[in-house]
Amino acid sequence: MGLIRNGAIERQLREFLSAHGYLGSSAHFQVLELAAIEPPGWVQTFRFELDVCREDGERVSLIGRCLDDDRHSRFEVSLDQAPVESSRPVPETDAANRNEQPRQTQSSRTGILVYAAAALVIASIGLVLRQLAAAMS
Repeated sequence: MGLIRNGAIERQLREFLSAHGYLGSSAHFQVLELAAIEPPGWVQTFRFELDVCREDGERVSLIGRCLDDDRHSRFEVSLDQAPVESSRPVPETDAANRNEQPRQTQSSRTGILVYAAAALVIASIGLVLRQLAAAMS
């Protein structure tokens, strides 16, 4: 995982997992990153990849995203892919077909979200600069 942790989002994801048939305390995050932010920053979207145990003890890998809206105390989770059993051997041809396509799709989505977030930040900076210039004249 990255250098910056988001403990609040981790806790909320663990609670969600516990409420949906998993042992949230067993979750091990490989990836938990901010994927998009809606100005002024109240609504944030995170992407995650994690390993977690089901209530029956079986370990699975999950990939998904969550939306956190602090203004309305709203936290939504969606899983992009059905759980994949980590202990089951997967034939090479099936693994290549199944794993490459979702990764490409996820990368495309992440790229679009990052591009949109950057465009919003640049537009906001331009607006602030215009307002400062108007105030100084």
